[in-house]
Amino acid sequence: AVLVAGLARLPTLKKLDLSNNRIGDQGLQALVGLVNCCNIEDLSFARNVLAVSVSGLRSLGEIVQRATRLKSLNLRSNAINDEGLQALADGMTTRCSLTKLDLAYNHSITAVGLRSLAPFFRSDNCCLDELGLWGINFVDDGAAALADGLMGNESLTKLYFTLFSSYGLAMTARGWAAFSKLLCDTASVNNTYLSNHTLVAIGECSMDGT
Repeated sequence: AVLVAGLARLPTLKKLDLSNNRIGDQGLQALVGLVNCCNIEDLSFARNVLAVSVSGLRSLGEIVQRATRLKSLNLRSNAINDEGLQALADGMTTRCSLTKLDLAYNHSITAVGLRSLAPFFRSDNCCLDELGLWGINFVDDGAAALADGLMGNESLTKLYFTLFSSYGLAMTARGWAAFSKLLCDTASVNNTYLSNHTLVAIGECSMDGT
């Protein structure tokens, strides 16, 4: 709360990095007030404990809704689970200016959570260009959930994830087939026309293109 009061005097602040802290639900609720007085474009909460409850993710979703200039959000390693991702996705679907979202190393996210992103991907508000999902063990089911959700999306160009999970599992032909159908559904000429023509990178890459 003290930090928010101080930052309110810095209307030109563009980037705020709160990584490696212990910002919990109350901290996130206090930070909601920050977006009413700042023009933050790049926000990082990497490696915090903010996702111990769904209410914290709802507050974060509210921040995303209100911060109309917010372009980049880093949520790496926050123990976000499927229910938490759903709460965040609900907020993003309503209104969102994000072009880059990093959810890497939230190991509890499964295909169920990834499926909750579908309404966001398909909303008119979605302008997301890059999505980072390294270290999430979603394999084939997660690939299918992502591919289904991205049907009709016209903004995402880069989708990054780990090809081999920490449990030694790897995406099989079934998972890649889901992406193949997303990019070029040959069932009919119309399906081919309506396939995703936006994605240019899928798989084990970095957010900076290396």
